[in-house]
Amino acid sequence: MWLKAFVGLFACARVAVAWWDEATLQEQVQFTDALLDSHSFVRLPGVYAHVKQHAAQLRAQITQTSALHFQDRSVSPRGNVVLPETKTYQELNMTQALDHFDGATNATFQQRYFLDMHWYDSGASKRMRKNGKEIVPVIVYDGGESDIDARRPMLETGIVRLLAEATGGIGIVLEHRYYGTSLPDRAALGNGSDWGVDQLRWLNTRQSLHDSASFIERMRFPGVGTDAEVRVIYYGGSYAGARAAFMRKTYPNLVHGAIASSAVVGASVDLPEYYYAVARYSPSKCAQAMQHAVHALDAIIAPSEEVNVTQADALRSLFNASNVTSLDDFASLVAVPLGIFQSNTWENDARVSPWQRFCASLVNGTRAAQLRKEHALALAQLPSVPDTLLNWGDVVRGLLPESGDAWRMSDPSFFRQDGGVLSDNKAWTFQVCTEYGYYQLAPPIPHLATGQASGPKILSARIDARLYQTLCDQGFTPGTHFAMPKTPNVSIPNAYGNMHLAVDRLAFIDGQADPWRSMTPHSEEYAFGGNRPDTINRPFKLIPDCWHHCDSTALLNRTAEPERIQNVHNEQEAFVRAWLKE
Repeated sequence: MWLKAFVGLFACARVAVAWWDEATLQEQVQFTDALLDSHSFVRLPGVYAHVKQHAAQLRAQITQTSALHFQDRSVSPRGNVVLPETKTYQELNMTQALDHFDGATNATFQQRYFLDMHWYDSGASKRMRKNGKEIVPVIVYDGGESDIDARRPMLETGIVRLLAEATGGIGIVLEHRYYGTSLPDRAALGNGSDWGVDQLRWLNTRQSLHDSASFIERMRFPGVGTDAEVRVIYYGGSYAGARAAFMRKTYPNLVHGAIASSAVVGASVDLPEYYYAVARYSPSKCAQAMQHAVHALDAIIAPSEEVNVTQADALRSLFNASNVTSLDDFASLVAVPLGIFQSNTWENDARVSPWQRFCASLVNGTRAAQLRKEHALALAQLPSVPDTLLNWGDVVRGLLPESGDAWRMSDPSFFRQDGGVLSDNKAWTFQVCTEYGYYQLAPPIPHLATGQASGPKILSARIDARLYQTLCDQGFTPGTHFAMPKTPNVSIPNAYGNMHLAVDRLAFIDGQADPWRSMTPHSEEYAFGGNRPDTINRPFKLIPDCWHHCDSTALLNRTAEPERIQNVHNEQEAFVRAWLKE
C-alpha cells in the first residue's frame, strides 16, 4: 500500500504508449485506481495529484459516453465499471468526536456513510426470527484509506449487495476519519492552513476503531422497530480488512461477525516481501525479465563504487527522465509500473490484463531493436543495456509531464505545504509513518554463511528504509503537540493479535497471489502459510489464482463468475446465514 502516482501522467504524456492505448476506458480506470489502491506513489508525493485528477477524468468519460455498454458486470472494489442500476442509497453523516479518549480537543467531524435500505425493504421473507424478535442484518463495509466515493459499487453490485440481498439486510459503506469528506474543520485545530502533525495526531488505529464502534451504537434505521435485534456483519479489505478483524476482537458485543479480506493484520516496518509476490506470481519470462533489467539498472545507478554521472544521465534520457535529478526519485519512477500487478483481478480472466501487457512489453524484441536505433547516441555512452531495461524505459517514457511541480517527485514539501487540502495519500502516509510501516523495499543482500536469505530483486537497491524514513521525517516536521516516531510504531496494530488473531465469527479470506499476503494470516513467511482449519465459525479461505480482496467484486449474474469466485461467494452467504442464527 505505498506508491501513488503514475497513470495520471498519461494525460500530459509526450510519447504514446501502445499497450496503454489498446486498453478500454474500463481497463484504464481499473488500472489507475488499482495503482492508487496499491499506494505506489507514497515515495512520489509530487505526482499524486496528477494521477488522482486523471482517474476522475477517466471515470467522467465513462459516465458521459453513452456508447459504452458493459453486459451485467460488477463494479470492482475500485469502481472500474459503469453502474448497472439506479442508485438506491442515501448519503448521510453522523457527528463524531475527534478525540474519544484524552479530551485534548472538543472538535468534532461529520463521518460520512452511504445507507441502502433496499434489500431490507424487499427482503422480509429472508430475515429470521429468534426468541420472538426479528434479526436484522446490517452489512457495514469499512471504507479504509480512501474516499468512499470509490466504494459506491459495493452497494450496487459488490459484496455489500451480495450479503444484504441474501439476508434481507441493510447495506452501509462507512468512511474513515480524515478521508473523503470525513474531516474535522481545519480552522478549529490551530493557526495556519496546512495539515501538520498537530492536526493529524488523532488519525490513528484506536481513535478510528472507536469511530466505528460509536457509529454502530448510535445508528438508527427508518422502519426498523425497537423490538428488532440488529446484528452487524463488518466487512473490510486490505487495511480495512485488518480493521474488520480488530473490530470483531475489540467490540464483540457490537460486531456480531466480521469478514477480513486480504487483511493486513500484521504490520512490519520493512516489507520487501511485497515485491517477492509480484515476481513469484508473474509468468516466469516476465519475472526473469524484471530481475535482469533491475540488475542492469543498479549496475549504473547503485554500483558498489561511485556512480558514473555520464552513464546515469544517459540512462535517465532513455526513460525520458533527464529532468529527474535525484537518482532516488529515478529509481522510484522506474518501480512505478510494478504497481500494475495489484490491478490483477478475476474480471480480467477473459481478456489481456494491464500486467500482461507490461510483461509482454519487457520481452518485445522487435520494439527493443527499434529503440536501439532511436537512442543510439545515449546507448553509446552506456555499458551493455539489455532489451528488458530498454523496453522498461519505453513504458516509462510516456509517463512524465513536460514541466511543473511533478518533477519534484519526492520533495517532502508536498506534504508540508498542502494548501489546506488533505489528500488520501498524505493521510495514509501519516498512518504508515506513525503505526504501520510497510516500507516496500528492495530485498536484503543474501549471505549464505549467516543464513541471511533474500528474494527476487525487481526494484533498485536505492529504494531502502532511508528513503522512506526521510520522507516521514521531512514531510511531517514536529509540531507543538506531536512529533513523528523515529520509526513506525508497529507494535500498536500488532497488539491486536497480528497473524495469530482468531475469534469466533471472524472470517479471513485471502488471494493466493496477493502481494500483501505476507502480512495476512495466510502468510507463508510469518504464519506457515495459514495452518488453520476452515470452519463455519472461523472461515479461513485461500482463493487460488486470485489477488487483492478479490472476493469483494461480484456479478449480478452469479453464474457468469469464475468457479473459484462463485464458490467463495456461496460460502460467504452460507457462513453469514449460520452466524445470524447464533
